[in-house]
Amino acid sequence: MVRIYYYVLLKWLQCLRKESSWKKKRVFQDKWNMYFATEVKGKVQCLICLQTIAVLKEYNLCRHYVMMHSETYDVITGKMRDEKVLKLKTTFA
Repeated sequence: MVRIYYYVLLKWLQCLRKESSWKKKRVFQDKWNMYFATEVKGKVQCLICLQTIAVLKEYNLCRHYVMMHSETYDVITGKMRDEKVLKLKTTFA
């Protein structure tokens, strides 16, 4: 009986360890500015429509940008794009 509880406890601790490792990896990265996103209080927010992105993954940011804003903002590239992101960040803050 004790052996079963010990096994369950070990499995539970392994799950906790795995969970904490993937949580550490989900940190906002500066390269995600190309999707016009910024981090606000631990959450990612779109600078254009101010919508909060649910899960901090590049795929989710890319999907939001492509579905909502790519037609308008794909025209802007290079230094102009960086300036636009900076301008939106200053107006947002």
